[in-house]
Amino acid sequence: MIMVEPGKLRPSQIVTTFGPGSIINMEHDAIMLMGLHKWKENADDKKYFQEIHHPYLQNLLHVNFFKMPMTIKGDAAVPCISFPQYGVCPNPACNRLQKHSKESENKGGGFYCRFCSWGKSGQQRLYHARFVQICDNGHIDDFPWNRWAHKYDKKNKGGCKESKESEKLTFRSSGKSSGLGDYKVKCLHCDAIAPCAGATDKKVLARDLGFNTCYAKQPWLGQSAKYQEKNCSETPYGVQTRASSIYYPSVSSALSIPSWIHPVHDALDDKQSDPDAAVRVLRYNGQRYK
Repeated sequence: MIMVEPGKLRPSQIVTTFGPGSIINMEHDAIMLMGLHKWKENADDKKYFQEIHHPYLQNLLHVNFFKMPMTIKGDAAVPCISFPQYGVCPNPACNRLQKHSKESENKGGGFYCRFCSWGKSGQQRLYHARFVQICDNGHIDDFPWNRWAHKYDKKNKGGCKESKESEKLTFRSSGKSSGLGDYKVKCLHCDAIAPCAGATDKKVLARDLGFNTCYAKQPWLGQSAKYQEKNCSETPYGVQTRASSIYYPSVSSALSIPSWIHPVHDALDDKQSDPDAAVRVLRYNGQRYK
């Protein structure tokens, strides 16, 4: 799990646009904000959020309190994970499509390629994979890259074993156009290859790869079976990782109107520790409002 420090995102963005489960494109990686139950796993909760109470809203939304992301700099942060879990090496001589691992993680954010050395530092940062798969019930998972590369290979329709074990896939573009058909996924072991044209078609994963039901993945809730759904009857389909249609926040808005607004009321609140001062305020305002 990684952390997003204050300043990288505004609290208002987390509350509205980028809530738990959304994908956020950062400088060196794409990340997904974790569910609120993950915000309390560290020793000092106060570093991560401010607890806010509002009885009327709590009753309306059936919650015990609200969490406001912290805005101060320091150790405060919001927990998140890198998602999608697959990245691509930008080195033209490599272009390996690979799953993130702890060995390739960079402390400054993002992941490095495990298969080549390129650039001034000798380490090349990965950019996130182009597609993910989702369903209409709100589930999301990594795109089935290995199976897609072998979609036209009758012998290894589900993907060859060697590619699964050693990640021998590349993701390349010929550079002739910006269309999805210009990108191709290739298996370096058996030379199976498939263009990405149609990868975002709603029926293509079921028709060509046999994905008739969704795996019901909810990565923002963590790996615990307690938070994962077992069954989903929806058919998954591919979408581009940067697509705005992946996440739609459910926002509840409310207008809070004080039950009493009057100079006397405000003065009494301020003078509670001094009864004589409160009496003087009452007499003065009583004369003013005759």
